[in-house]
Amino acid sequence: MTLDEAIAAFEKDFTVVSVAGFPDVDLDGRFDMDRAPSGARYVEVRSGWFESEDEGAEGWLREAWRYAEDRGGSVLYWREQPTWHSAEFIAVNQAALLNDRVLRSAISLRLGVVYSRLLVSQKSAGKG
Repeated sequence: MTLDEAIAAFEKDFTVVSVAGFPDVDLDGRFDMDRAPSGARYVEVRSGWFESEDEGAEGWLREAWRYAEDRGGSVLYWREQPTWHSAEFIAVNQAALLNDRVLRSAISLRLGVVYSRLLVSQKSAGKG
């Protein structure tokens, strides 16, 4: 499953709101970008570490559904849509690995995580 497919699968059961931020009188009318238009705080949803973006997308979708089921609600607020972030991890003792035929291919490992910030809510923006 691609990341776009995972996002579409998650969004299909919600009213999606892409406007971010909450007008905050304490901030002189500016927007508090840590809160959705409903006033509740966004949460981070991550996939865990995977070797491929497709695996990460599936992992993210599982975590997003778990969060949505626990939270309840029909309105989805995006602060940051899911994106794939990868990093390469280098082995500590590379010289020893080069001398070992079996471990030679394990000198580095590239892993990634799908990261998003969102809120599932019962409330629409401006509604009590």
